[in-house]
Amino acid sequence: IGIAPGPNTTGVAFSIPVKNQLAAFRMVNPRGVRVGVLYTDPNVGKLVEEAQKAASLVRLALVTKPVASERDVPAALRALLSGNEAADAIWIPPDPVLLGEESQRHILGEAAKAGKPVYAFTPSLVEKGALVSNGPDLASIGELAGDLVNRLAGGERGRIEMLVPRAELVINKRMAAKLKIEIPPDVLKAAARTF
Repeated sequence: IGIAPGPNTTGVAFSIPVKNQLAAFRMVNPRGVRVGVLYTDPNVGKLVEEAQKAASLVRLALVTKPVASERDVPAALRALLSGNEAADAIWIPPDPVLLGEESQRHILGEAAKAGKPVYAFTPSLVEKGALVSNGPDLASIGELAGDLVNRLAGGERGRIEMLVPRAELVINKRMAAKLKIEIPPDVLKAAARTF
């Protein structure tokens, strides 16, 4: 929610660094170097800016398409799936505009028709047809929060950095087979779950 840690503020992030997410997507699909992303600026504009800076570090290029509402999603997605700006994959960030059932179905369906994988931030989208997600391990968030409470109750004071949970890599092997994407065996072993 944008609260910065300070003298009296700390916590556990509910996300993992975007650079780590992009690196995981690249490991799962090494051929997918142009990643298209739909987003609304007020919801995840800062995240997309951060992703643009991080993309070159993991040898990716982001093709961004801002949308104003759910009505804009079909046209923006079409532009990302074909033509001069065609992407190798589509990334769904945690943007509420993209998480409606209709938008999810449309993005997953059209990307599959175009033979392009979808990268997600949550395993629920992988279960529905995205190729991969790399998001926070919810058990790790609970463990870190418990540890933080114990540290504070034990009298620790001063600045405590924002804690970052473990990542949970989830892969849809059926979608990989359908899209003829060969996932390296060591990456499959690193996955917390597969479908």
